[in-house]
Order: sequence, then C-alpha cells, then structure tokens
Amino acid sequence: MDRLPVETSIGSLDPRVRQYVEKNLDGGVMEIGGLWNSNDFAGRGLPHLLVMVGISLSNQLNTTTVFGVAAKYTLRYAVRLGLPVVEEVGNLGWFDYPKPGFYGILAGTTNSVALNEARPDLRRRILSLRARPNQRAVENTGVAELDIQYALKLSGLFVETAAQRAMPEYALRHSA
Repeated sequence: MDRLPVETSIGSLDPRVRQYVEKNLDGGVMEIGGLWNSNDFAGRGLPHLLVMVGISLSNQLNTTTVFGVAAKYTLRYAVRLGLPVVEEVGNLGWFDYPKPGFYGILAGTTNSVALNEARPDLRRRILSLRARPNQRAVENTGVAELDIQYALKLSGLFVETAAQRAMPEYALRHSA
C-alpha cells in the first residue's frame, strides 16, 4: 500500500501517526500540503486559502479524514478551518520536525463533512465552495483582498453531501 507523506515524515518519529491514518482509511483519508510556507510570506493568508480549498475538495474525493502537518506560525489557519491538533500522537500533536528547533504539528479532522470545529463563517465558506466549486469571490486574507476565480470541480468525482443539500440557496449566495 502506498504511504502518505505524513506517514514517512513525522510517522518516522511516532508509530501512532501510521496507526491514526490506518484506523481512518475506511472513510477515506487525505493529507493537505500548504500548511507550511516561508516566513517571507507570513501574514498574507496563503495557507488559509490553500487549506480552505483542500478541505472543500474532500467531498469530491470521498474522504472524511483530512489532516496535514502545520508549522507553529500557520497552525491558527488549520484550527480556524476545522482542523484541530491531533493530540493522540507526538507530544500532544507536536513534533520536533523538520529539524530540531522547528515544530511540526499534526492537525486534522475525522469529520470533514460536517466540519463542526470550523469557525462558523469559514465553515459556510467551505460549504459554499463545495456546493459551487466553480465561482468567483473576493477573499480577504487580512492583508489584502484577492479576487479569485475558483475552478474546483474535479471531473466525474463530485459527491453531493447532505449538508450541501440542506443549505438554502440564499445562504449559498451570501456565503461566497
């Protein structure tokens, strides 16, 4: 079986990482990259946008478990978007990674459908991207407003969720 990058990176530091992945395989597992970026780009909101898009794609990929390794300075983006620290591995989710003096933190959810731990406005935004994967929106990163044309429809893979069907149309219009 192929391994996810997290299984060979921080998984080499703690065998419980591999166990965490394996126990969630039945519901589908995906790993998001982009939870790290250079300090030169800090504060521009890039990890926030990348994680938001990654989580929004989980329904098309038919996965319920979504996780990634965050840096100390990008962890807040993952947590706001519904990926809390996975405290059952490492030192309460924290690892000396990629080298001593740096920290990698495993953040994730086993319920990417509901995203109950996401901040409500960001949850609505993710559900909007799921309902309408091709849309244009102005995203405020905290530093700048970016006019983004999302083209997230993965051909032939779209799986509509009950949460999307339950959202009234007016809520979708206002969440984008």
